[in-house]
Amino acid sequence: MTVAAVSEATFAQEVLGSASPVLAVFAADRCRPYWDMAPAIETVAREQSGRLKIVKIDVDKLTGIKADYGVRGLPTLILFKGGRPAARRVGAFMCKESLEEWINFELIRSTLTTYSAELPRASGFRLANGMEVAVIPDHRVPVVTHSLWYRVGAADEPEGLSGVACLLLHLMFKSRDDVADGEFSKIVTDLGGRHNAAGYRDATAYFERITSDQLRPVMELEAARMAGLRLAPGEVERERRTIIEQRRSAVDLNPVMRLREKMDAALYQDHPYASLTIGKVDDINRLSRKDALRFYKRHYAPNNAVLVVCGDVTEEEVRVIAESTYGKIPANPDARSRQRAQGPEVLTPRRVRHKDPRVVRTVFRRMYVVPSYVAGRPGEPEALDLLARILCIGPSSRLRARLVDTASLATAVGGEYRSEVVDFGTLAITVVARDRQLGVIEAAVDEVIEDIRSKGPTETELVRAKKALLADYVYASGSQAKLANRYGCALAAGRSIAQIEAWPENIARTTVDDIVRIAAQYLEIDRSVTGWLQPSRS
Repeated sequence: MTVAAVSEATFAQEVLGSASPVLAVFAADRCRPYWDMAPAIETVAREQSGRLKIVKIDVDKLTGIKADYGVRGLPTLILFKGGRPAARRVGAFMCKESLEEWINFELIRSTLTTYSAELPRASGFRLANGMEVAVIPDHRVPVVTHSLWYRVGAADEPEGLSGVACLLLHLMFKSRDDVADGEFSKIVTDLGGRHNAAGYRDATAYFERITSDQLRPVMELEAARMAGLRLAPGEVERERRTIIEQRRSAVDLNPVMRLREKMDAALYQDHPYASLTIGKVDDINRLSRKDALRFYKRHYAPNNAVLVVCGDVTEEEVRVIAESTYGKIPANPDARSRQRAQGPEVLTPRRVRHKDPRVVRTVFRRMYVVPSYVAGRPGEPEALDLLARILCIGPSSRLRARLVDTASLATAVGGEYRSEVVDFGTLAITVVARDRQLGVIEAAVDEVIEDIRSKGPTETELVRAKKALLADYVYASGSQAKLANRYGCALAAGRSIAQIEAWPENIARTTVDDIVRIAAQYLEIDRSVTGWLQPSRS
């Protein structure tokens, strides 16, 4: 038998001293529920051999061990990890799948519990003017990452003025009444710090990394340009030309980005997400100082901003400085009102092709409209995170195994789930084809997707995906910049600190059935756009 019976003499070695997790089943030969469950236990023990040990504790013979662990109802299942109980359940499982699901969930949850005490945790408060503040203490080194997130991005631009959010991002580093052009960067550098900025669909963020004793002057700088940007006409014109050149090099001369631009337009239609964050050429060409200033005065206000401070600080220290800097700026009651056109629901599959002589290999791309973490129902975004990992992200993904490792139809497979957005998320699949057999590639992708939609992933695939996502989460927690981005991006989109920090637990409890349900509902061809990037000679 795969399930071994232990004695008083072997319990310490077999269970408490085991290097691998141990499932101890407390039962008795007279226990009918145990015998009903025995085939499932034997199967799991055989399939998990080397990763999990399962033993039987006869409670009629080992009364001392029974008493030590407070066993009353039969059967009782206790999962040991590192010689200590990690989980307990009273009652039998009637099928192998339910037993595996419980074991895997509890093993992952116990790992999270081990790490949770060491992972940084955030606290938050709100200033009187409506500004939201999150503080993530990290006292390993005397350094602070200060990030200011405005709840406005490319999706909030007025019709015909795409690119104005990007233009304003550049202009925020230009002159003010008390700071000359180029002085902002010099001041931060003289403080021993670094700075950067980033524009997104729903947010615009400004970052500074400095020693913790220089937090006040950095807050003073950011507060000053929140309320006192000057926007000299010559500076506006220079930055507008800069964006035109950036657009040319990053998009117009980049075949991959040209395909993405076409696909976004086909997928989102009338919704603002249809445009890239850098804007359209014709719109950028007519942007003026008046356009940028109007956008700035409307959206750059404390009640439309989230401050995230991560590093060697306390909440009280941040509160004192924030109230004396940002707290002096009055709120703008119009800043939070978003007025967006809602694109029509995608009800038919769409196709896009882009040909370019610089393209060497044909690229297949498929995009689906899916819920975001803000707009999705509870559990849906976590299931989509796992679905993307199982389907197309990483070396063990289902599509890579099929298209690269087995059939040699592709040289690379990748994907992404764009989730931290206000309105619609996107699940995207990218395949770099080995040759130009377009129909063969698409048919193989559709076959894998249909198999996921109808049968779902295996329990092994789900556990592997959970471990990969949670490992990424833990590793990212060691970086101040990634922590600031994790909280800032989510808070700016409308989520709470509690929701952000519940993510690992929600990932751990997602089941195969959840994946099947979400795949069947959202990986529907009528909700998608398919794109091909090809050499122009084909």
